[in-house]
Amino acid sequence: MREIAPARIPSQARAMVRHSAMIASLRRASVWVVCCALAACAPRAVPEDAAFDGLSPTDAVSDTVPPPDSARADASVCRATAFESRLDLRYHTVSGVDPNLLSLDLYLPTLAPGCAPPPLVVYVHGGAWVVGDKRNQIDTKVRYFTGEGYAFASVNYRLSPAMAGQPGVRYPVHNQDAARALAWLRSNAGTYGYRAEGITLFGHSAGAGIVTLVGTDPQFLTEQGRSFADLSCVVSLDTEAYDVTTQAMEPGQPGMIYRNAFGSDPMVWSRASPLSNGTLAAGSNIVPFLVVTRGEPARRALSQRLVDALRAAGVRATLHTAERLTHEGVTDAVGLAGDTALMPVFGPFVSACARGQ
Repeated sequence: MREIAPARIPSQARAMVRHSAMIASLRRASVWVVCCALAACAPRAVPEDAAFDGLSPTDAVSDTVPPPDSARADASVCRATAFESRLDLRYHTVSGVDPNLLSLDLYLPTLAPGCAPPPLVVYVHGGAWVVGDKRNQIDTKVRYFTGEGYAFASVNYRLSPAMAGQPGVRYPVHNQDAARALAWLRSNAGTYGYRAEGITLFGHSAGAGIVTLVGTDPQFLTEQGRSFADLSCVVSLDTEAYDVTTQAMEPGQPGMIYRNAFGSDPMVWSRASPLSNGTLAAGSNIVPFLVVTRGEPARRALSQRLVDALRAAGVRATLHTAERLTHEGVTDAVGLAGDTALMPVFGPFVSACARGQ
């Protein structure tokens, strides 16, 4: 893995993270993840209510033509002008674990009378499985999804050790937590007034790896009494976690990131890899996927391999290359007015899936 998605950080700390001498020093001290930890910052609060500007994304390039504008017709009828926040909802409890790591934030659009319950979109943050929070880089996403008439949830999950000897979890716990959150959201739809069926799931970086596994390996939802039938589609934003084995064997920091999250057992690496764990098979009932990639050719080729494998299994899969965007820029672009690199494909894809079109 050559790029990770840190939380928002001050410019001075960002410079420290990117400074090669600092990274080398941290790695010699076997505390490489401190450079990730420097990226952590206090979550940014989102206002309880907010007005929305109209969003009108323009064209972009994708290997699959996105759904036509008519797919958004229903959304235009029930767009919201405000939203309500339900923060720090605990979906699971584990003794000794920070409750924040097992919580989610839920944002509910204020819709006109007569509108049907809004479809639910769920986001899983990135951060190399080590850092990150459900409120990092979230403001634009909240305003976009609720403004378009979706309920929107941002999910936390337990993180891997920040350095040797510190507490933390490894695979499959991240995925199990995400599946628990989905099951909780499915069960509590009536309480909060969103549609229970057809959840749209997306994630960025490590979060993209998590949602890809939850969306292709049935064990995680099955353990929670749920199934792929609860999902409408999955969007994976810029990750290399489709082949954990290859990434874990990389020298230096890239390999250490994966071994920190997935351990040192090659059999576990294979099980955690959608491209090698045997779950991409015909008749598996996997929902449609949008896979977004960028960066160097090897990174793009890995995403192409996943899309090819999904298509071979009979899954409707779209590959989109977000030209000109950085790794962090991909998640920043979600819901961004005027974006031409991601939203012209992402927006219609999510709309068509979430609204059953």
